[in-house]
Amino acid sequence: MSLYRDRLLGNPCICDTLFKEFKWIEIVSVKPKHLPKKPGVYVIRIIKKDYNVEEIISKWVKKLEMTKWEPLIRYIKTKTL
Repeated sequence: MSLYRDRLLGNPCICDTLFKEFKWIEIVSVKPKHLPKKPGVYVIRIIKKDYNVEEIISKWVKKLEMTKWEPLIRYIKTKTL
């Protein structure tokens, strides 16, 4: 069984048509070794609005720090934290 799915989770969004060919995975439950290793376009979609955005970003950065996505980690830290 694949970790990735074709269907978007969460409420419909006006931008959904842009991402119809993307594969989706729940980043909060994925192990860092399952994150993509190749360059590309990646989208992070927050599917529950009841969370504190700063808390989500902080948790996500901690998970990313276990990977080799250094440019993305630096970008997120400089733009959000």
